[in-house]
Amino acid sequence: MYLLINDKFNYLITSLKAIQKQVKMLPLELVSDDLQSFIQEVERVLVCSPRMMQDFQELKKLTQWALEWEKNLISFESSDSHVIASNIVNTDIVAAGDVKITGGGCYNSRIQAGNKVTVNGVFRGGEIQAKGDVHIGELGSKGGGTTKVLTGLEATVTIDLAHENAVVLLGGYGYCFLRKERNVRLKLDETGNLKYYGTPA
Repeated sequence: MYLLINDKFNYLITSLKAIQKQVKMLPLELVSDDLQSFIQEVERVLVCSPRMMQDFQELKKLTQWALEWEKNLISFESSDSHVIASNIVNTDIVAAGDVKITGGGCYNSRIQAGNKVTVNGVFRGGEIQAKGDVHIGELGSKGGGTTKVLTGLEATVTIDLAHENAVVLLGGYGYCFLRKERNVRLKLDETGNLKYYGTPA
């Protein structure tokens, strides 16, 4: 029993350090109250006063909590080589299949996908390379650096809100946003001409 508890202590401390490192890189608006509560609880029990641990069940509960947060921050579906993440910051992601960012978004990161890329939130700074379709909630930032999206000839790129200086390349055919635009759709037609649909924001 002692060896098992000791192993779980070591795992939790290692897990906490990894999660803390990733949280420090996240913008404050992406750090939820639940995540902060988890970090504070593990610090209280394991770092500040480990002797206050009530019983094995409490340790088991914290371990399960750590596993859930690790999956929430970034999880891999290895069978299909897909990647699903909540948020990414200063990170490179490479997947043979789809990449889906379900949380607030991506900051200064690079995504390379063999198929589709979906970013529900923002994509600011960095680059997306995808062979399939790309959908982004918000691309670039006001007055920010260049943010690029590169796709194959057959792909469709849809963006809810695009900022100036953002660039989209479909098989070498490019579109640079010179102003803020909404409901953007970019695709090559049958003759290879770039078709743009969108409205000024």
